[in-house]
Amino acid sequence: MWLRRVSGGAAARSGIETVAREWICDEFWFVAAAYGVADADAEELTAGRDW
Repeated sequence: MWLRRVSGGAAARSGIETVAREWICDEFWFVAAAYGVADADAEELTAGRDW
């Protein structure tokens, strides 16, 4: 798995996962805005996810 090659071990993986989670939240918000729900909260849209 490519995450194991990142120097820094678990801390680096945690940082990558945080960035990925934020990116996904932004994408959920973008889709919601495209469907007319511009005031949607990205955190609420992804609250049901088991990260």
